[in-house]
Amino acid sequence: MVLVVLAALSYGLPATRSGIDFIARTCKKTTNPALCVAMLSADPKSGHASTEHDLASVALQIATNTAKKNAAIICDLGGSTCENAFKGIHKKSPMADMDRETMERCGVAGDLIGLLVAK
Repeated sequence: MVLVVLAALSYGLPATRSGIDFIARTCKKTTNPALCVAMLSADPKSGHASTEHDLASVALQIATNTAKKNAAIICDLGGSTCENAFKGIHKKSPMADMDRETMERCGVAGDLIGLLVAK
């Protein structure tokens, strides 16, 4: 019973030192190591990863969640209508940052998945 409670409590804790080291070593193999480390370190599931496959799965889930969240916001804002409105007042659309965030996170997920394919 104690083990079950400890396992449940540790699930939401940040990555351990060895987990962070594993994340850093793996992320060095990507095209954007700093973003990779920041993204994976922020997700508690990464602390339990023991293989590159585990980290790739976490990164893919993060990228998927980001894409879904940003797609919903873009739909709520009216898509191209919103973009055109910002262009008309010579301001940067908030969708530009959402697009960049989505592309960056998908890039990290793609890099990590690429490590698996190369094996």
